[in-house]
Amino acid sequence: MANVEKKSLETPDETRTFDKGQVQVVNIGGGVVGRYRLEPGWRWSEHVKPIAGTDLCQSAHLRLPDVWPSPRCYVRWTRI
Repeated sequence: MANVEKKSLETPDETRTFDKGQVQVVNIGGGVVGRYRLEPGWRWSEHVKPIAGTDLCQSAHLRLPDVWPSPRCYVRWTRI
């Protein structure tokens, strides 16, 4: 049986702050999950690009609603 891990972004492993935002990071299952909190006026090109040192963001993204699960949102897994 596979091991099950449970972690919460309410108690992140790391919090990274930058001008006009922050990301809360959790390391889980050999991967990394982050929750971004961005202020009005935030732009990747202005606020993160100088830190990242790349022209474009190099991270994979999956957008989930701020409140999960929500009665209005769900994920349906379909076997093809």
